[in-house]
Order: sequence, then structure tokens, then C-alpha cells
Amino acid sequence: MSNYEVNHLLEIINLHSLVPSVNQVEFHPYWHEDELVDFCHKNNITFNSYSPLGTPDHATSLGPTWNPIPDLRKHPKVTDLAQQLGKTPAQILLRWHMQQGLVTNPRTQNPTHMQENLSVFDFQLNDEAMATLSYLNHPMSKICPDPRLIL
Repeated sequence: MSNYEVNHLLEIINLHSLVPSVNQVEFHPYWHEDELVDFCHKNNITFNSYSPLGTPDHATSLGPTWNPIPDLRKHPKVTDLAQQLGKTPAQILLRWHMQQGLVTNPRTQNPTHMQENLSVFDFQLNDEAMATLSYLNHPMSKICPDPRLIL
């Protein structure tokens, strides 16, 4: 599934007795739906998060009148954690996803970034760091249509 909310998943499960194996949803510290993650975990649905680093390149594609979303990789709380742990901001954000039991697919064509994205298994974020990242919500950060508006 892609961009299915709890009510959409329940409809499939209740009407067709089918439990999806994966639900791919936009998810990052600026935009996350913890209730949906919990539902997926409880129903053995793999939660696959896309745009795990936020959407730093999206604003440039929308033209000069767009009010861009602040780059999540440059948020002071993210950069502070990265500096404290000797990691990059992208690694901090990917680790935040991993520690929630999420599958994530960062997008890059840069070989250096690919290697960086794979180097997230040698450290952990403590509870305080996880909570800090979880409270960075930004109301205008969702780039995909909001599936909660679909009945």
C-alpha cells in the first residue's frame, strides 16, 4: 500500500480479510503519524517511510514564490546531535527512523551519500534525542497530498 491511513487499512482488513504486508508513507521528524505507525506495528504491517530526510529539494522545484520548508538536515537540534555523536545530520535522521522499527528508503545518486546512509548501524540515539527529534513537527512540511482527506 502507499499512503494508506488507519481507516483505509481497516477497510481492506475488514472487508476483504486481507492484511497488507507493507504501507509506504511520507514520514520524517517534521511530519510523522505515530498512531499509524503503532497500528502498522500491531498488525504486522511493515511501515516503509519515504522522504526520511524531509524534503529539502522539493521547494526548489516549486518555483520562486514557494515558501520553502526549513531543511531538516540543517535544523539546530539535528546538527547539534550530529556534532555530539560524530555523525552527519542525515545519519541522525536515518537512525531516528531505524530505532522506531521502520524501513526507510533515502533517495540519492551521490556515492558519498549512499555510503553515509549505510553507516548508521554503529550508534544509538538515547531516549532524549529520540524525543527531541519527534517534536520537530512543521505544519507545512508534507509534500504529498494528505491521505487523511480521502474517505
